Amino acid sequence: MKGVWNNRNEPKVIAGSMTYFDTGGEQTIFEITDVPYFFVSGIILNISALTQNGTFKIYMRAYEGGPYILLAIISFTISSLLCIPIGANYNYRIPVDFDLKLTYIEDVDEGVDRNIAYKYTLEN
Repeated sequence: MKGVWNNRNEPKVIAGSMTYFDTGGEQTIFEITDVPYFFVSGIILNISALTQNGTFKIYMRAYEGGPYILLAIISFTISSLLCIPIGANYNYRIPVDFDLKLTYIEDVDEGVDRNIAYKYTLEN
């Protein structure tokens, strides 16, 4: 997401998906830029298309133009798990001054491209 968030008094729900390409390596699911001071809450990741274990990482840029800093690592094991709620059940909010991105890397080659749907909420 990039650009203006017009009514910052109302939470804004963002939903989308990304294709994790079978080339492997760490790939960005979403990146939020150019939204001054906000909270991200309730990140939901639909991992039902994945067949291998993997790791999600959340990065935050602490100041404009600076490097991304690793904020959290979320590893998971495939089972009957269909969604991963990050902070959704604990009223957890990630404060962000500048930019934030979420990435994914597979532990073992998936063999084909896989879709990962996501939803998160921006709050003032």
